[in-house]
Amino acid sequence: QSLVDEGLRVGSAVALGMMVLLAGSFFYRQFSFSRLWILYAWVLSTVLLLVVRTVMRSVHRALRVRGVDVRKTIIVGAGQEGRSVAEILHRRPELGQRPIAFLDALQAGEVDGLPVAGRPDDVLPAVRRLGASDVIIALPPSSREVAMRVAAACAEAGVPFAIVPDLYTLVAAGAEVEIIERFPLITLRGSPLGKWGRRVK
Repeated sequence: QSLVDEGLRVGSAVALGMMVLLAGSFFYRQFSFSRLWILYAWVLSTVLLLVVRTVMRSVHRALRVRGVDVRKTIIVGAGQEGRSVAEILHRRPELGQRPIAFLDALQAGEVDGLPVAGRPDDVLPAVRRLGASDVIIALPPSSREVAMRVAAACAEAGVPFAIVPDLYTLVAAGAEVEIIERFPLITLRGSPLGKWGRRVK
C-alpha cells in the first residue's frame, strides 16, 4: 500500500485510540489535561507509528535479502508468465518468495534453472515433497480448467496461493491484489483462523 493509504489507516487507528483514552479520562479525575495536548499526542503518535513501521519494514526486507523469513514458492505454469514471475522473484528477494520449481504439463527437465517437478494436477504432492509454502498459478487462459482444479486443491488443503490475473474469473469477492513490478497477483483470503487467532477473537 502507498504511504498515503498507510498514513490514513494509521491516523484513523490512532484517532480511535485517542477517543477511547479521552472517554476513559472522564472517569479518572486525578489530573487535568489540555485539549491541545490531546491533538499533539494524536499527531506525534501517528508520525512515530509511521516511522517505526517504515524502519521495521526496511529491517524485514534486509533480513529477507539475507534469506530470513523467505517462503518457498512453486509456480504452476512454465510459460512466459510463469518464467517472468520467477525471474522477478529471483531478482527481488526482499519480496520474501523464493521460487523452487515449476509445474507444467508440456515441459519437463529444467526451465530457467528451476526443475519442472510434475504436472499442475500434482500440486499438493509437490508442495509436500518440496516443502513449499506458497503456490503461484501462472497458466494461460487456455488452461483455465486446469487452473481451477489447482486453485480448488490448494484452497481445500489450506495452501496459500496467488493467481496471475488472466484468471480473473476464478476470483471471488474480497480478493486482494498485490503488485510485483508489472505483475498483479490476486490472492484469495479467508483461510480459517489458527489456534491463536481463534483465541484472540
